[in-house]
Amino acid sequence: MQTFPMFLQVGGRTVLILGGGEQAAQKCRLLLKTSARITVQAPEIEEELQGLVAQGRIAHDPAPPTAAACGRAAITFIGTGWSSTATATACPRSPPPGAPIRSCCSGTAARCASRRRPARLWP
Repeated sequence: MQTFPMFLQVGGRTVLILGGGEQAAQKCRLLLKTSARITVQAPEIEEELQGLVAQGRIAHDPAPPTAAACGRAAITFIGTGWSSTATATACPRSPPPGAPIRSCCSGTAARCASRRRPARLWP
């Protein structure tokens, strides 16, 4: 089996997306089909996400991610366009037990960057 299907009850729950670029927008498009409360956490977000914030459909948090923020979310998606190794330096080191985190990019940073321009995360 190459893919593990996963179903979560996200209705009325917070879903956190780390990143503000195309991969974050892709996750938002899918999650907007649910009744989840979506928060995108990145210092800057692309135009599509800015429009969703303006419409009140998602929230934008420019602060760096914290373990507490991940712990409050039903699930945290890492949608930065970076490899999981590169992303790990920008993500909380110790999310609380039971905080599901899903990386949206695997493989080398070069391969991820070649697919889409990585979103800038916190310095």
